[in-house]
Amino acid sequence: MRFQGVLFASDFDGTLAPSDKRLRPAVLRAIHFFIQNGGYFTLATGRHPLALKDLEPCWFNAPALLVNGGMLYDFSLGRPVEVRGIGPKAAPLLGEILRLFPHLSMELYGADQCACIHPHPLSLRHFTSQQIPFRILENPERSPFPLAKIMLTGAPEEIARVQSFLKGRETPLHFLPTDGCFLELLAPGVDKGTGLMRLAQRLGVAPEHVYAAGDGYNDAEMLRAARLAFVPEDGDSAALACAGKRIPSCEKDGIVQAIEILSQMYPA
Repeated sequence: MRFQGVLFASDFDGTLAPSDKRLRPAVLRAIHFFIQNGGYFTLATGRHPLALKDLEPCWFNAPALLVNGGMLYDFSLGRPVEVRGIGPKAAPLLGEILRLFPHLSMELYGADQCACIHPHPLSLRHFTSQQIPFRILENPERSPFPLAKIMLTGAPEEIARVQSFLKGRETPLHFLPTDGCFLELLAPGVDKGTGLMRLAQRLGVAPEHVYAAGDGYNDAEMLRAARLAFVPEDGDSAALACAGKRIPSCEKDGIVQAIEILSQMYPA
């Protein structure tokens, strides 16, 4: 089959799913064509599995990269097959961050549980808009569950100060640089790019047959790791800098064009 041994991973929000978060019929037909012709298609997103409850497992035939590469999740099984989480050595640093930056909100994401410290309206919107159940905690050093990812929320200037605090330090955390209201903390060595190549190895896919699509700063490592990177025309500057091919926005079904390009690269 034409796509045998080919892996294509796509970001979800802003790349695969339009603003209403419903995959359009043309996109679903293109994904079905890719899978039916032997390819592996999956997601690579910062989202937690509890925020993707409405996805149909038949849309993807490989474990998804969730929480920005910290988790490989098998939708067909309904559970993670790998979690590269934040270890207990990070607990004192998390406590120090909250003591130094007391106005920050801290969202804690485990494999199947979530919590929040110092809830902020933006954090609460993360949980409520995605219908994620969560509990409120007082101390990150006493999290009742292992952590897969942490999201810090606050004013942009405060997020910038946290990044300055973390930069250059030897820490048990990796962070995704941003200039907005959010800062994501992961285990060292965890990002969508390393996650994509781990997935390829798990599936027996050679690096030269790995492709990716994404529109945001958290997609950059994945886009650089792929043989060819597809980036929507309205992607942010970090993603566009990695683009091998620019495709239409997700509102114009850009993934359809990406799969058409792969069809030309792998003719029947």
